[in-house]
Amino acid sequence: MPPQRKQQRQQPRQKPGGVPGMPPDFAMFALQGAKGINTKDTRSAIDDQELAWQENFIRIGNGNLRTLWDVGTAVYTAPGGKTIVSHFFFNIGNTNYAAVFLADGTADAVNLSSGNTVTHISTVANTFFVSNGSRPAVQQWGSSGIVITSTSQANGYGDACCWHGVDRDGYSGE
Repeated sequence: MPPQRKQQRQQPRQKPGGVPGMPPDFAMFALQGAKGINTKDTRSAIDDQELAWQENFIRIGNGNLRTLWDVGTAVYTAPGGKTIVSHFFFNIGNTNYAAVFLADGTADAVNLSSGNTVTHISTVANTFFVSNGSRPAVQQWGSSGIVITSTSQANGYGDACCWHGVDRDGYSGE
């Protein structure tokens, strides 16, 4: 008897342009040809490429909106020629902070509730970022601090740590 061939499970056919795992009528929205603001029509009646509200954005071209600056002094200035690669606003209890990640891989926390005082999250280079690498990802953890994830191998783990206003838990090297 000849060997039996395994039957291959047939994959469901998809419509051209369909997104796997999504309903057949799934459609994504992209503001590619932003026409500007329409404040005369009701929101349900405006065109898909019109906006009913556009706070702090200015249209530069199709699919290109730029945020505008605010009035006032800077909250944080990167020290000694360093460049900011990412930031994240969060709170610990009733205190508002901004986590600022720099191009050399270090990070600072700016206390926005007490005169923009700066506390170092890390002073070790390449902890959260390496040149041409992925930026760190940050998420609020309840009201007790933030969780920071990084693919930088210089931090000893290449995974996550917690910062809760005083020190960090998770990464080694400091």
